[in-house]
Order: sequence, then structure tokens, then C-alpha cells
Amino acid sequence: MAHQNIFAGNPLDRAGDLRNDPDWLAEQADKPYAQALVLWEGRPLIEETDQGPRLVWLSMKHARTLVRDREAFLGLWKDEPVFAIEFEGSIDPANGPVGGLGVFHDMRAAAALLPTADAAMAGGAKSLFDWRRKHGFCANCGALCETASGGWKRRCPACGTEHFPRVDPVTIMLPIYTGGAEPICLLGRQAAWAPGRMSALAGFLEPGESIEEACAREVKEEAGLTVVSATYHSSQPWPFPSQLMIGLIAQGVRRSGPARPDRAGISGLADARRGPGGAGRRPSDHQRAAPVRHRPQPDPGLGRGKIGFGLLPSPQGEGETLSPILISTTNPRRFKGMSRRIDPLPYRGSIRPITAAGSLTSSWRTRSAALGSPSRLAKIR
Repeated sequence: MAHQNIFAGNPLDRAGDLRNDPDWLAEQADKPYAQALVLWEGRPLIEETDQGPRLVWLSMKHARTLVRDREAFLGLWKDEPVFAIEFEGSIDPANGPVGGLGVFHDMRAAAALLPTADAAMAGGAKSLFDWRRKHGFCANCGALCETASGGWKRRCPACGTEHFPRVDPVTIMLPIYTGGAEPICLLGRQAAWAPGRMSALAGFLEPGESIEEACAREVKEEAGLTVVSATYHSSQPWPFPSQLMIGLIAQGVRRSGPARPDRAGISGLADARRGPGGAGRRPSDHQRAAPVRHRPQPDPGLGRGKIGFGLLPSPQGEGETLSPILISTTNPRRFKGMSRRIDPLPYRGSIRPITAAGSLTSSWRTRSAALGSPSRLAKIR
């Protein structure tokens, strides 16, 4: 696998052909080595070890004494069963039933702390519990559904309809413009984000739409650009609540009109920055854009929400900072003129991009450097 993003790389055998048997599941839960990870409202319980932060594991027998009817079968690890339990409510269980075992972390923060396998198992469990919480009743007849297949199915006792976990596909793309002196990429930001935070463009697939068509539509709607071709990069399970981010490099980008930010809130881009050739969207009166300045670093005062063309920096040695929602940039110590980090998250060991956006930008930056066209991060007048 060329690229393995955070929340991917689950090491468990899901045993999808066996978990439909309730007797087999009961036998697995009763095994002495059956274990369960612990969530509280989507937050994993994490402990500090000599090897760094790790998930807390309880014996399944003990876990069932803490939580009833909130368990899920995750799979098999070397033929041993692995489950998950979830606490609900506003009171932190770390101050009660699981006191002294660890600390509950927000899943986004946990992604920066945990090893790949731990993050993947915790993320999958969160998505499963989120789906079960929101789909308690049959969409066909409205009756209360029953849990089946270790939590991977909801069955309606009234009409017999079976319901399965929902996964929402999302295209996330890095448009590349190669018509100038240097290749540049397009980044965007939501109005609600902290100043200086930017990301790749993204949008949900619509019915009857291919991945490539969704990529082209979103880029045109959000940035007024036409995508000629799209190349698959990698994908990422995104448990907020249950998206599959499909990463693409959008190539052959050319201008086809002004940017039209989606104000419905899916992408929520609030304004457009000028790109090559000076084309751009004129901000409305209540969205005055800050003057565009050519600077060799991300502008901490970027404003209320822009689309921006950026020349991504080339890799200069190891080390990257992390933004919890956004792209990775080079280490500020190796980036001349960088005045501050952008929302870094702690991580033990080599730092890696958390999001599909980070993976896309890092890969393109590395490839650009290999082709002899590295450049600095900048906004183009």
C-alpha cells in the first residue's frame, strides 16, 4: 500500500462470515482472552506506557459489568476476539468506573497520539456506535430495531428490514495548476476555522455521480476552475461521523469563471483569493477580504475565509508540523521566515499528516521536489 492514512490500517480480521451467528459471538465473548477497548461518547480511553500513548484494554468479562447493551464486536486478533464498549452521558467515566486507567481524548487529538493500528480500531468503533445511536428505528416502518451481527446490523422485528452501517463517500482533491512558471496548488478554508488554517477542497458525492465527476463539480462550484483529469491518490476512513475520504490529484486545472463558495456549509468556503492572472471573486460587503500580500509563509491574519493558491514548500529534511484539521507544512525551523507553528499536535516519534488533505499536499510537495520544481508557500497576487 503506497499511502496509509490515519484511521486506515485496521489489523483485525473482521470475521464478517462468522459474526452473523449469535452462538459463535456468545462463545467469543466468553473466551478468557476476549478484550474490549473503551469509548465515552466517541472518545477513546488512552493510557501512557513506556512505548507512548496506547488504547486501554479491558477483559470482556469486566467490560460487561461496566456497560450493558453498548458493545460491538470488532474482529479477531490472531484468533482472539476484540470488542468495544461505549459509555454514554455527560459524566466522565474516568472519574468513576474506569478511574485510574487512563484519560478519554477527543478522537481527533487521539489520532495524533496513537499508533496507526490503535487509531484505526478506535475510529472504526466510533463510527459504528455513532451509526447505532442515530439509527435505532426502522426507516421502513418506524419500529424499534434490534442489534444483530455483533453490532454491524440493525434488524426490524416488525417488517424484517435489515439496516447496515452507513458510509458517506467524499472526494477530497488538490487541484494543480501547471500553466505558470511553477506548479501551484489550490487550498481553501472555512470561515469558522482559525486564522491561517487551510485545507484541500472536498465535497460529498451525489447520487448518479462518479468520483471524477464529483471532483470536477466541487472544484468548479467552489473555485470556478475546470478540472480536465483526476488521479486517485489514496483514501481515508474519517469517523466524524462516518465518511470515506477519496483523495485525488486534480490535474489540467484551468479557469472557467469566478469562485462560488458553497454557503450551505458542506465545504463552507467563505471567499476567494486571487490566483494567477488576477481572476478572483469580489468579496461581498460583509466578507471584506484582507489585502493580498506576497509572503513566504502562511499569513496568521488570513481573514474570515478564503480560497488561496499556494506554492507548497519542498521537504528539507525530516519533520513536519501538524494541523488537526488541515494540511501539513514544513518544520518552521527549516522554513525561513515562518513565524509560528499552525496548531501543532503532540506526537511521539516521526510526525505524520493526520488528514487526507495532509497526505495529498505532502505527496505532491515531495513529487514536485523530485521533479526539480520545489517552491515556497505563498499567496499569489
